[in-house]
Amino acid sequence: MGLPGGEAFGAYKGQEFRTSDGLMFAVDDMYAFVREARARGIDIDGTPVCQMAFGKGSEGNGFIFHHRGDGTVGPEITKVSAPAP
Repeated sequence: MGLPGGEAFGAYKGQEFRTSDGLMFAVDDMYAFVREARARGIDIDGTPVCQMAFGKGSEGNGFIFHHRGDGTVGPEITKVSAPAP
């Protein structure tokens, strides 16, 4: 749903969050890192298409702040396809 200022609002049914095993690395440029890793034959699941922050309001309702990786806002969705490794 579009809002007067061009922002977007949406609702979604979440799933139970599960942690995973593995290592975490901090990188300066996620897009460049993923491109280089794929060029070296590393299998990357998912692509860096957005940033999200999760929270709960005072009444316990969950919410998400979302920033699209391509910088767009509003109801139009840009599909991002990653190149095959």
